[in-house]
This record gives sequence, structure tokens and C-alpha cells, in this order.
Amino acid sequence: MKKFPLKIILFFIISHTISRNAYAQISLADSLLKTQENSVSTNSETDSTTKTQSFIHPYKIRVGLTIGISAIGTIGDYFAIPRILGKDKITDEELAALNPNVLTRFDRWGLMQDPAKRVFFDKMSDNVITGIFILPVTLAFNKNIRHDGLKLLLMYYESQAITFSIFNYSFLGPTFQNKFRPMTYYTSIPVGDRNIGNNRNSFFAGHVSSATAATFFMAKVYCDYHPELGAKKILFYAAATVPALAMGYLRLRALKHFPSDILTGMSIGAICGIAIPSLHRLQNKNVTVGAFASPKGATGLSMNWNMHKNSSEQKQLNKLTLAKI
Repeated sequence: MKKFPLKIILFFIISHTISRNAYAQISLADSLLKTQENSVSTNSETDSTTKTQSFIHPYKIRVGLTIGISAIGTIGDYFAIPRILGKDKITDEELAALNPNVLTRFDRWGLMQDPAKRVFFDKMSDNVITGIFILPVTLAFNKNIRHDGLKLLLMYYESQAITFSIFNYSFLGPTFQNKFRPMTYYTSIPVGDRNIGNNRNSFFAGHVSSATAATFFMAKVYCDYHPELGAKKILFYAAATVPALAMGYLRLRALKHFPSDILTGMSIGAICGIAIPSLHRLQNKNVTVGAFASPKGATGLSMNWNMHKNSSEQKQLNKLTLAKI
């Protein structure tokens, strides 16, 4: 979770862009929908069928609500990250008491790596995750998707903000968990590298959850804009697991996480990457968002999701993109 500065920069870019382009994008979307509904052409001289290209708009986005969720998540991360990274040093007694035998056979893979290569894989994972974060931008090259670029940019940032907030504030994350990283078990590594407070943050894998959220978001969005894919959608979700698994492998080799930490991170990232776009397919009144504060000083997001849908609006939302005249 070292890419927090990138999040802040991206947040201000989005805010500045929205102030100039939001109303233009909304007007364009309305214009495209009207064109879809009203475009009729006839040709009395030929018996051919004319097809009018229009666009699907599967998502409903309230700009203010989406920015608010993203802002709350970003501000929450600002306070959470220093606290997570600044945990107390691991004492000599704690290091001496570490017992690999208490680990499951599955997690012992984390203790079968080459510690001499941990720095190389750590740096590589930081570089690779930057590329994975950028991957969803390639959706703009698809002609069926690019017309909703601003909406998707906002939604993508929101999905990452929520993924980070789950890492920083949920019971599964390092705010409440103090699981030692694999590198603390390697006696060949200098004590000064093993006993830092950040080595209490093995569970769960933050890099992996964010990377998985990015790739599954990309797969979900692409499939929603291409309903004709049918069962072939499974291929896109299978492809989305490849960058996530690669990130998990790098973090394992960097001695940052055990396999169970990585699988948990992948699961949470996949849920966020799919759930956030799915939320925006529902009526906005079915989703309420607020802030919370715990007695221990933690802050974060709360969300209530009413699964009831309005059938007429859902039909309108899912109408065909290609009108046959």
C-alpha cells in the first residue's frame, strides 16, 4: 500500500476535470440517449435494413456522491497509513519466540524463498502495481466505452478508495491484525530489517487487493458494455486473475506476505472490483453512504445497500445499443 501519493494526485486531477467537464458529459449522454430513441430512417427505393449506432449506458453515477465517497476514503487513508506503518518495533523476545511450526503447510511456502532476493522483488512489485493501476485506462480505446470515460474514471477511483478503506479499517486489515511478515522468520536477515513495526502488517496483502480490484473492475466494466459476450465473459475474468496472481507472486518472493494473506487480498479486491460497478447499476436511492468513527479513533465509510430494483428503470437501463430500423 505504498501508492497513496498517486491516489492524492489522481483525486485532485479528477476534481479539476469534473469542475470543467461534468455538465458537458451529462449533456452528451442525454443527447446520445435521445438520438437512440428518436433516430429513424427509411429508404423507399431499397428493401435494406439500416442500423443506427447508439451507446449503452449501464451505470448511473451521482457525481457528488461518488466524489464524496472517494474523498472520505482518501482522507481516511491519510490518517490510517501513518498509524499502520508506525507500529511499535518487534522486540527481540518476540523474534525469538517465532515458531514456524504453528503455520499451516500452505503458509510455509512463505518460508521457502530466497531472502537474498527480497529487495529486488519488493521494488519490482512497487513498479508493477503502477502499471496495473493504469490498465483500466485502456478501456478508453474501446468505442463502446469511451463515451462514458469521465463516469468510469470517477467509478474506478471510488473502487480503489473503498478497497484501501477496507484494508485500513476493516477487522481483517492491519489496523486490527498484527500478523508478522515472513521476513521476520528468516534469521539470516539482519535484525534491524526484521524488527521494524511495518513487519506486523502481513495480513492481508494490500498490494494484491488493490491490483485485483483494478483488473476485476476492468473485466466487469468491459463485460457490462458488451452484453453480447454471454458465457465468454468468464474468459475476461480469468484474464483478470493473471496480473493479480503475478502481484501475489512478487509479494511472496519479497517476503512480505504468506499465501493466505495473498488469497485474502485477492478475494477482497475481486469483490470490490465487481461490486462497485454493480452498485452503480442500481437506483441511487437504494444506496446510502455515511461516515463512522470507532471508540479506538478509527474512521471510515459505512454503506447500506437495498437490493430492491425498479423494474421499469432497469429495463430502460439495459435497452439494446443497436436499433434496427
